[in-house]
Amino acid sequence: MKHKHAWLIFIVSLLFNISIFGAEFKGIDVSEWQGEIDFTKVKDAGIEVIYMKVAQGSDYEDSYWQTNYEGAKNEGIKVGFYHYITATSDDEAIIQATYFYNLIKDKDMDCYPAMDYESFSNLSTSKINSIASTYLSELESLSGVTPAVYTDESNAKNLWDSTLAKYPLWVAEYGVSEPNSIGNWSEWVGFQYSDSGTVSGIDGDVDLDYFKEGIFITSSTDNTTTDNTTTDNTTTDNTTTDNTTTDNTTTDNTTPTTYVVQSGDNLWSIAKKYGTTVAELVSLNNISNPDLIYPGDILKLSN
Repeated sequence: MKHKHAWLIFIVSLLFNISIFGAEFKGIDVSEWQGEIDFTKVKDAGIEVIYMKVAQGSDYEDSYWQTNYEGAKNEGIKVGFYHYITATSDDEAIIQATYFYNLIKDKDMDCYPAMDYESFSNLSTSKINSIASTYLSELESLSGVTPAVYTDESNAKNLWDSTLAKYPLWVAEYGVSEPNSIGNWSEWVGFQYSDSGTVSGIDGDVDLDYFKEGIFITSSTDNTTTDNTTTDNTTTDNTTTDNTTTDNTTTDNTTPTTYVVQSGDNLWSIAKKYGTTVAELVSLNNISNPDLIYPGDILKLSN
């Protein structure tokens, strides 16, 4: 009977984890408070995603974020960045969004950049929502990437209005198997379920998370490469196969003037790859929505 009972517990536990976490990725979020991190041990512990604090406000840069970024990337762990904002006006929100963008714009991030806004002074609910909306809109405009919102369950339920629900939600609530409420959002893409976790390679406590596929800028299962190689797609006057051009012969160091969008591409990754900006690509190609490009589209990279 004991064996049957133990087996039943195992099956129930397995089904629970599949239903709640089966499609998710194990993650943590870190800052300078964690100090030196052994990312090899972290990866061996099964961590697949790491969000790292980059900055606070408009003038404070986390002292470990670049080291953490390099360490995680070297181990093939997916990386996301978050910004603890302190704005008390819409103007400050724009300044802080610009500050954050300038820090991360040359980095290869895998996850949507996240806003962590939890210091509200004595601001009204409407003003808090206005500041958050302004920040997110500015960051999206600058980066061409949809930002995520990090918040606790209580604020998701009671503070944030429906204007923020279009942004991916990363919600925190401890001691529960899943968030009790997510307010105006239809789903969460990140769930911080503990602030006192233990992970090999990190001294002391660390936040523990589960992340869904929706946290990634491009699909985590998309293995398509876009190294200037196109097959079955022909660019105007510049058909390429394995980095070799025909009709317009160029050397490997020559930047092409057009690019055929591949599956999994976004303007952020294309701009980084070709040394331009999202704003420039939007302007050159008369793009009305930077989040919507399609495989097969031919983009101008320069005039």
